[in-house]
Amino acid sequence: MLRMFNDGVAMMLLFLAVYLFARQRWRWGCVLFSLAVSIKMNVLLFAPALFFLLLQSCGILRTAWYLLVCAAIQVALGYPFLKHNWWGYVNRAFDLSRVFAFKWTVNWRFLDEATFVSGGFALLLLLGHVFFMVLLLDKHFHIVGTIRAVMMKPFAVYEPFPIQSEIVVTSLFVMNFVGVVFSRTLHYQFYAWYYPTLPYLLWCSDLPLLLKMAALLNNEYAFNTFPSTTMSSIMLQLTNLFLLITLYLNQKSNSFVPYLDAESRLKLTAFVNEECFDGARQLALYYGSVTENLADGARVASIDEHEVVLSLPTMKLTLAVGFGSSGPVTGEGYGRQVLTEMLREAGAGLRAGNTMGKLISREYTKEKELERLVNALDEPHERTDARQSLRQRTTATTVTTTTTSTMTTTSV
Repeated sequence: MLRMFNDGVAMMLLFLAVYLFARQRWRWGCVLFSLAVSIKMNVLLFAPALFFLLLQSCGILRTAWYLLVCAAIQVALGYPFLKHNWWGYVNRAFDLSRVFAFKWTVNWRFLDEATFVSGGFALLLLLGHVFFMVLLLDKHFHIVGTIRAVMMKPFAVYEPFPIQSEIVVTSLFVMNFVGVVFSRTLHYQFYAWYYPTLPYLLWCSDLPLLLKMAALLNNEYAFNTFPSTTMSSIMLQLTNLFLLITLYLNQKSNSFVPYLDAESRLKLTAFVNEECFDGARQLALYYGSVTENLADGARVASIDEHEVVLSLPTMKLTLAVGFGSSGPVTGEGYGRQVLTEMLREAGAGLRAGNTMGKLISREYTKEKELERLVNALDEPHERTDARQSLRQRTTATTVTTTTTSTMTTTSV
């Protein structure tokens, strides 16, 4: 029973929660997230990213409600213990001053035991954790911009903005990895905390393939070496710290999607809905190729780095219009330029009686017509070639027959 650790169960629930977050199912995702926390405290490493995702998507009031749901689950599950000895339960459940056994550490074996258990070392790790957490939160969420945006309308209740699944998954996994790198200790079973995310994080970086494979092998070597050695722990820590720094410095647009902060999203949404007369309706008519009736009352629901999401109340659906080669949009100024050009193109197209669907259909029809004409022109040549081939075969047969007859006559 000693080896039946609960880390795997907690992470199973956590990854189900991440799936729900990626599908914008925030309420049920928070339920599973809280259940995972009730099993293992390490799940809280994902919490900073989740908090900012909720703020950007849902605003202050909905975020507060979802956090209340998480807290209510914790109280309900711990009620039998809280009822009899609430202080003992809280103190032991959230004992952040606990000292771990040096004999089981995988990541700090190269230190002496006195340093490993010292309060100064624990404080140093905490400072490193907070430092990198703030750096990466600001990289992903533009902390000041997000807070300013939600404080513009702090008590507004609106439908959640959709957030790209890549953004959700990447930010959650990176925040967890920060906690792993600066963890006071990693036991062998703690590998379950981050191993399933490691390939994803490596392929989010711009490291060469050989270095990505080396990072995976170094982690495997460290967690498959028992007891851990100075070499295995040094390799593990240097590899993971190097990957963490690489993730922060990485600028590849197809790996780390640049975040359009919440303030810019709100301003760009207001730009189309309030400053551009009939703008959302024109976008729906031209790029969405919907009918006049369906486009009535269209409004921009949200804007992210790659697309404008239109709300069509008549259909009770949303319509996504991508920025195409103009994306990703990573700032308000550039976003205004892209949207202005899209609205200009939509207006000109509608005045000419065109929509994107019609243009694509015409291009398709032209291609098919051109293909038909080319085939029609090639057909006479094929027939001529066939006739010439037939004449050649007939001539060859005649010559062969004549030669055979001559040989027969000579023999006689």
